[in-house]
Amino acid sequence: MDFSTMKKKIEQNHYEYLTKFRSDVKLMCDNAMTYNRPDTIYHKAARKLWRYAKDKIFNRDAISEFTKLFPGLSQHEVGFTFAEPVSMNADHPRNENESKYPIFVDETSVASKEERVESVEREMDEEDLTAEQILEEAKKAAQAAADRLTLERPKGAHLSFFRQRSDGTTTLGILGNPQQERVINLESVVGKLSDGIPSLPGFKEDESNYVKPVQSLDAPPFSSYLPSVDSTHSSLSQEETSLLLSAYGEDELSLQYAQSLLQFSCDSEFALNMVDSLLDVLTHGQHSKVLKTLKEDNDKGLAESTPMDITEEHDDIQNQLNEANSLITDLRNVQNRRLGSSTQVIKPSKEETKLAQNLSNKLCELIATYAAPGEVSDVRAVRKAMGVQVKFD
Repeated sequence: MDFSTMKKKIEQNHYEYLTKFRSDVKLMCDNAMTYNRPDTIYHKAARKLWRYAKDKIFNRDAISEFTKLFPGLSQHEVGFTFAEPVSMNADHPRNENESKYPIFVDETSVASKEERVESVEREMDEEDLTAEQILEEAKKAAQAAADRLTLERPKGAHLSFFRQRSDGTTTLGILGNPQQERVINLESVVGKLSDGIPSLPGFKEDESNYVKPVQSLDAPPFSSYLPSVDSTHSSLSQEETSLLLSAYGEDELSLQYAQSLLQFSCDSEFALNMVDSLLDVLTHGQHSKVLKTLKEDNDKGLAESTPMDITEEHDDIQNQLNEANSLITDLRNVQNRRLGSSTQVIKPSKEETKLAQNLSNKLCELIATYAAPGEVSDVRAVRKAMGVQVKFD
């Protein structure tokens, strides 16, 4: 039911009784209030229209006054009985059946009725909106409905966003704009220092990088068929353990001392030769044999994995890697000299800044030219950075 249908019915004289017209108005307002939310302008307009029609148009007193202009209307067409007009003439004879006592009207009820009418009229005046205000409220209601549809997750969906805001948008957990430079300082790498600690936290080597040989077990009596070695926490096989222990002694610390000496002298070829000679003396020549065996295994693996005919592209990649390695070495030496010169940290020099910039450009060029996207980052890392969670049924 709508206004156009009611207008056609009025033009075609389909409303024989006032009650039918009232029921159509009530049906139109009820439909608008039922199928629209209370915060929409359609619900408010329908509620205001029905209140106005009930209080102003279909009011019994208003219709009674209106019937005086059309005396031909019957009580059946109007929908209620008319009250007998009471003559206020003093000459009018009093009926014996009429009450001998005067009828008093409660003034408080009349006043309360007038206050209700005034409050209704005041509320209707406040709810009168202009065309611009109605259009603005309609846009707000449409935006609210669109937001609810955006945030609604369909049934059976397998993707969800952890960083989803209240308006349905999300953010990425990675830096994707190369134009904006982000300064990386020491605090962002190691975190804030705890109160009361005057120095940086020390470095602790991961236990997985330690060389742990196979341990021998003390065999108790009557244990002929029990295992004689324990490889629970070892990172080497039985053969590798035998080779290392035969070269550096039956103590695990001897191997660690040898590695420490090699690491200390790796920057100087003269010192490295001295350490190798010293280890040969201590191990009766076994150190050189172990190095030779490891080198042969490494060369054998490279020969199997690398084809004989190396193309020009591989040479170009190797040259690029050599340049990057040279830049890394130079930058490390410059930083070691700067950070190890005094107790107070000195700002990086122009040379160090230029080296770092060249190294960054070189690595970016290598990755962009020779690396595929799947080789640079894992799919799980990308999903974690985007805040996407995949659920598998």
